[in-house]
Amino acid sequence: MDEREVVVIGGGVVGLMSAFFLRQRGSQVTVLEAGKIGDGCSGYNAGWITPSLSTPLPAPGSVSVALRSLLKPAAPVVLGSPHLVRLVPWLLRFAANTNPRTFRAGIAALAQLNRRTFELFEEVRSSGVSYRVDSQGILCAFLDRQLGEGAHRSSTALSEFGMGPPRGLLLGPEARERYPQLSERVQAAYLFPKDFAVDPRSLTSSLGERLRARGVSIIEDARVTGISRRGGDADEVHLADGSSYRFDSLLLAAGSGTAPLLKLLGKRARIEVAKGYYITARTGVDFSTSVSCGDRKVACIPTGGGGLRLGGIVEFTGDNSRISRRRVRGVLDAVREYVRDGDVELSHPEGALEDSVHIGKRTLRDSGLPILDRVPGLSNVYISSAHAMLGMTLSAASGYEMARFIDTRRKPETLIPFTF
Repeated sequence: MDEREVVVIGGGVVGLMSAFFLRQRGSQVTVLEAGKIGDGCSGYNAGWITPSLSTPLPAPGSVSVALRSLLKPAAPVVLGSPHLVRLVPWLLRFAANTNPRTFRAGIAALAQLNRRTFELFEEVRSSGVSYRVDSQGILCAFLDRQLGEGAHRSSTALSEFGMGPPRGLLLGPEARERYPQLSERVQAAYLFPKDFAVDPRSLTSSLGERLRARGVSIIEDARVTGISRRGGDADEVHLADGSSYRFDSLLLAAGSGTAPLLKLLGKRARIEVAKGYYITARTGVDFSTSVSCGDRKVACIPTGGGGLRLGGIVEFTGDNSRISRRRVRGVLDAVREYVRDGDVELSHPEGALEDSVHIGKRTLRDSGLPILDRVPGLSNVYISSAHAMLGMTLSAASGYEMARFIDTRRKPETLIPFTF
């Protein structure tokens, strides 16, 4: 029997993981990437693999928190005024999804999808994908004791979905004694011991090398200009250089480039693009694990030799890569509140801002859940998109389940909540 030809558009971690599991199931796979693999949001993010923190972005109370912090430079959510008018209908749907019932249903769906995340990452690593693990465990730290106590109770309650549970809550001096990298301002902390942080660029790079070794064709600088349709199927992708690729099945996994691909097919999904800041910094403080700065929603990951990788801010200011110096200063100031002696500065303090700061474009829906589905009206076109801030965490699980979906043409029960 001939191998099924599958084209994956998108060479980020979601597309590459999908290609990995498709090849594992015997498909002949071609990956088309508009730039270089892992160069988009997949290369510029915290690198956290955190099933324990996998919750939908539209949580109860999230709208009021966002509104109260609009004028703060380190606000976890930024709404740009020129972009706000166009964003209003999406924000209203987002607000409607912050009710407790919808939130709990989203948590349950993500927990079910994540149930094999650690196992699948180990499977990928055992196959020869040699990504770097930057730290084991995610430490959640809080300046506000009551906020930390409440977050610990909520995280413990989520264990009913198979997430966590966290270790015991440490308060005041006890937290700082156990984790000496923390500042005197930290009043509460707790650890998720199983979650970990990888170097995102090492993961995508090694995945690409392993896929090529297994016979997957990866075409970079491949700008898609057209997708041919024939009745209820699509059958060929056309590139700007005049080349084309025929397929039996097509997977759209191009991150912020997915919406334009859908437009080529005459389809539309309510996917919004948000900017995330990826900042490289340095410190003289010895970090034993990654830190989630709970009050400020900033991720802080040790990278060895005094290096830190900082991730934070969801900025709705349009589909662009502009860097706000005010936001960068805000993130650094926020992290300094958590780190002993405030010892944090940019990795290249005397250089251009772009030497230390990059933008990763995240895609998300008003539900906070990804789209893992077949494109309506097309029997052989699939989509894996809008993973929000959980792209790295969900990449292996969504790749595994989408490979099953494409191979069998039957949607796995795990993917039923993640509709187009």
